[in-house]
Amino acid sequence: MRDAETLKREKTSSVNATQRLIGRTVELRHQVCLWARRFETLMPPPEEVQSGMADDLFPTVYRFADHVVASIFNCYWATNLVILEALRAAQYEKDYSADFESLIDNICKSVEYISGTGLLAPYYLAFPLKVVLMIGPHVKKMWIKRWLDRFVESYQVMAYEMPEGLKHVWLD
Repeated sequence: MRDAETLKREKTSSVNATQRLIGRTVELRHQVCLWARRFETLMPPPEEVQSGMADDLFPTVYRFADHVVASIFNCYWATNLVILEALRAAQYEKDYSADFESLIDNICKSVEYISGTGLLAPYYLAFPLKVVLMIGPHVKKMWIKRWLDRFVESYQVMAYEMPEGLKHVWLD
């Protein structure tokens, strides 16, 4: 009898902790979205333009005011993805699938612009691309892999190859 009561308390405690975590995560998302709205009053959002790469997956891409603005938008989108993934992992009842896909697409649509912004271009994308590689759908991971292959030609530090015998967990 005592063991059953202990299990019930532990389960209740775990549920309460998960609910608190979800509440804090939803509040964080709200705060991040408020910050983004304020940022958008200072900097113009990206403009959609035709891809110069004849890309089948993303025929339209983003052009930004400059590479710093592009980097900030991409970090915002990646941060939002991390938050939404945390909510999904906690089995939050609201479905953010459409937001999730849109944020991934926003990051991917930024790669072409940022790739042409000079010496540090790939570094502006490191965090956003890493997030998409970790939680995005397979087709987007493979699309990013092709871009990373292009970057490696000029920026060896962007290499993603694993030592022989190890599997790259993000490119499953």
